[in-house]
Amino acid sequence: MDTVYLQEARAILAELRRIHGEFEELMSAGDRLANSRSYEVEEVRVRLAELKVYLKERSSNPTIDGHKRAATILESAFFDPAVRSASAHFCLRVNAPASQWVSGLYEASSDISYYVFQLEAHIAEYKH
Repeated sequence: MDTVYLQEARAILAELRRIHGEFEELMSAGDRLANSRSYEVEEVRVRLAELKVYLKERSSNPTIDGHKRAATILESAFFDPAVRSASAHFCLRVNAPASQWVSGLYEASSDISYYVFQLEAHIAEYKH
């Protein structure tokens, strides 16, 4: 694996991990705020809406930088299917109660997690 390929793979991995971390934080917040009606729920709900929009935008233009261009081999193999699957499975309404966030986000989070694992294995395979 040449240096540029490895750098791109690591950049995509970092972005997928960031997305997965956001899902994890939102699900944790949903558990924590399940019975709350505070302003904190609304603040977290903004992040929920932003994540949904981000995935929808990236699924229609699946490049890591968001620019309209042909996707690289790595973007096509890992980033594109990850964001498309997560976007398709992100069926949770952004105004859903916090108590529904874990069940509503789990499948989309799992989609991202699957591609994180696959890309980690791909990088490890080429490093050896």
